[in-house]
Amino acid sequence: MRSATISTLMLAVLALLATAAAGYYYPWPKPPVQTKVEKLFESYNGSQVRGMEIAIFNRDRGALEKIKLVRRGDRWIIPSKQNYPASQGARIALAINSLSDLKVFEIMSDNQQDHLDYGVVDPEDYQNAASRGSLGTKITLTDRNQKEIASLIVGSPVKDEANIKYFARITNQPNVYVVDYDPRVLSTEFSSWISTNPLQLSQRNADGGLEVNAADINYYRLKGDPTNPTKDLFYRAELRPTEDGRMGVPLLETSDPNSTEIRELTATDQQVAQLTQMGQFLSRIISNNVKRKDPNAAKAIQSNEPFDPKLTESMRRYGFINCRNENGNFECDSISGNIRVYSPTGLVMTMSFGDLAGTTQDGTGNLNYVMMITAGVNHDVHKLPEKPENLNEDPTSDENKAYQRSLQNAKDKIEAVQNAANELNKIHADWYYIIEDDVIKKLRPEISITQPVKPLEDSSENKKEPDATDKALDNSDPKDTDTSKDGDAGTTETKENPGTKSGKQN
Repeated sequence: MRSATISTLMLAVLALLATAAAGYYYPWPKPPVQTKVEKLFESYNGSQVRGMEIAIFNRDRGALEKIKLVRRGDRWIIPSKQNYPASQGARIALAINSLSDLKVFEIMSDNQQDHLDYGVVDPEDYQNAASRGSLGTKITLTDRNQKEIASLIVGSPVKDEANIKYFARITNQPNVYVVDYDPRVLSTEFSSWISTNPLQLSQRNADGGLEVNAADINYYRLKGDPTNPTKDLFYRAELRPTEDGRMGVPLLETSDPNSTEIRELTATDQQVAQLTQMGQFLSRIISNNVKRKDPNAAKAIQSNEPFDPKLTESMRRYGFINCRNENGNFECDSISGNIRVYSPTGLVMTMSFGDLAGTTQDGTGNLNYVMMITAGVNHDVHKLPEKPENLNEDPTSDENKAYQRSLQNAKDKIEAVQNAANELNKIHADWYYIIEDDVIKKLRPEISITQPVKPLEDSSENKKEPDATDKALDNSDPKDTDTSKDGDAGTTETKENPGTKSGKQN
């Protein structure tokens, strides 16, 4: 009897121990330390911010990425990019104001050991992190004396939340909070903070941007002696409005692979669709890096006058040769061709493509090219009126007054266009832009040339200069366009594009 009692007691004790162990190891949810809603940065004042740094660990590249923006006067610059202007003012303001009135919904933990679970480990500690998946996104704001105003590390999103809530903590503090925050505004990509519309084209009605009503695509590759290079022309296309208001391609040329002659083609429906689609991408040209030009070269671009060719010798290494002034406009022969776009007002903007600039760092292996942007006056739009024969030059004569008015009116229009060109050159004269081959292909489509060609006797007779009456080229957001129509039958020539993705240079 006594033995049975002892056995029963022992079983009871074991059962209690098992229950206690199960309760101890069961993954009960941790109760929040506190649920009081309050501001995370009580004394934060966004108007004092003069510096912003963002740090993110890129898991694909296995590297820490950082970008720093500094306010100088009334503009923001990126010091690591030779003080290139950070012109995305709305995004900068959004990032700065994201810490203003930032509400705390819960304090989840005051234990540093929990930082791994909530993904709020400082990304700058990536070398010591137990798990790089726990590294957060860090934003640090400083004042004019580079003193820290606020610094936040944003971690993992809170699950099962209808609103945008994330775990976060103040840098160098242990507490982990739940905050209403959208970290998508925090980017270390250079292109996120600069203008993606360098030509300042209109994107919406009455937004003050420039209209474009014509374009020339000059797709070629210069090769041989830089002092006297030969041109391997893949194609040259003029985009002009047709009578029905659409954009057409009245002139399409290519080089004959069997001779040095330039041949004229009749653009197929498919080629026209491909070429005219480029207008949709003119207002979104994304650069992934920049390089500052030699000051002498920048000065020559802005001079509007003939200049000493020695001023632009530094541009050779980037693929721009034989730089000169033509009728007040800066011109260069660029190794990889150019694109000219025209406005009805008489402004012409040229995107010149130079030499290769390595490959992208995103793992795709895409090629980068050097591009520069210049602006000038299209003198075919605003021409000075010819002086009438036997003009009565008496200042009081009605005939002379009418002539002088028309002359002054033309001069005023040319001056207005020249001022607009000067403003664009002031923005772009200092810079080479590094852009991906994929971006260029949208602006300069790689069309297939597989049709009979005929000799071009005189291309100047076929050339139609754009004028102020031409309809604007569509540079709105890209839409789906059907370019699947078959081209004309017959195949006597197939020409490969110069400077292909393989990096082969002809």
